[in-house]
Amino acid sequence: MTPPLTGEQGFLFENWFIAELIRLRDYYNKEHQFSFWRYRNNEIDVIVSDGKGPIFSMECKAGRTDIRPSTISAFKDRFSGVPLIIVSLKDKMARKAGDIEILPWKQALEVYLSSRNH
Repeated sequence: MTPPLTGEQGFLFENWFIAELIRLRDYYNKEHQFSFWRYRNNEIDVIVSDGKGPIFSMECKAGRTDIRPSTISAFKDRFSGVPLIIVSLKDKMARKAGDIEILPWKQALEVYLSSRNH
């Protein structure tokens, strides 16, 4: 079996991570909805919402953990006050880039598990 190509790795990581969120939501009976956001060439992979609206958002990165400034700006214009977390496949320690947290994927799942349920 050959390892995934660079372009495939990002797609596979994103899909696996979202499946893990769904699995955890269902297992722990969390009443969250998951959606994504896309505006022109900008997108965010996951927006976690409860009955009151978005709680936080996550962008999965298998390689580079930077996100285009235009994406950040457009997202903040649309979802003011909603935290954005970059979920990293490769980072081993949490770090910050401005006001955006970059978390290893295991830690990002822990953030989800500790999020409010309703």
